[in-house]
Amino acid sequence: MLGKYAASHGVELISRSLITIECVPIPELPVFNWVFFSSRNAVKSYFSSHTFDPDKKYAAIGKGTRKELVKFASCNFFGRSNDTAEVGRDFAQLVRADIVLFPISDQSMKSIQKHLNPEQVINVVAYRTILDPAKIDRCGTYVFTSPSNVRAFLEANSAEDFANINKVHFISLGRSTQKALFAAGIDSNVPLGFGELDIIDALPL
Repeated sequence: MLGKYAASHGVELISRSLITIECVPIPELPVFNWVFFSSRNAVKSYFSSHTFDPDKKYAAIGKGTRKELVKFASCNFFGRSNDTAEVGRDFAQLVRADIVLFPISDQSMKSIQKHLNPEQVINVVAYRTILDPAKIDRCGTYVFTSPSNVRAFLEANSAEDFANINKVHFISLGRSTQKALFAAGIDSNVPLGFGELDIIDALPL
C-alpha cells in the first residue's frame, strides 16, 4: 500500500532495513492462555517452530503485526493506538488474570508486560536483533520502525546532519522509537497507529 501510494504521487521510496533478525529456537513452554506479539518478526519467529493452537488466544500490538499474525492464526486482540501504554492497559483489562506468553527480541523493552502482573507474564526470546548500520542518502522524510533501527541509523549517519534542517521530516512508529530519536536531538512525529495507512496519513503534504 505504501509503495503504491509513493508510485502514484511521484515519491521515491527507499526501503532499507537497518537490522537483521536471527530466530532463536523456543524451548518447551509452560501452560499459558494468550500469545502477545509486539512485532511482525515476533510472529514469524514464533510460528517458525510452533503451529496454531485453537485452545490459545492470540494478540498483536497493532494493525501491521495483526496483518502478519492472521497468516498463521486468528487474532483475538490488536492495539488500536500508537501509545503502547494505552494498548497495554486495554490488553490487561481484557485478559484479566490469564497467563500471557510474549515471544520477544533479545532487545525488547517489554512495554506491554509492564501493565500485567509479573506472575502472569512469560517472556521467551524468539529472535535476536542484529544491527546492520548503513549510510543513507539524504531524504525528505525518514520513517523509523523501532529503537533498534534508530540506533543502527545513528551508527552510520550523524544526527547533526539532520537535526537542524527544517525541511527534513522524521516519523516514528511508537513512543519508544520517538524517544530514541529525541535522545539524539531529533524531533519526530508519531502516527496514530502502526499500519501503512497511518504512515501515509503522517507524511508531510
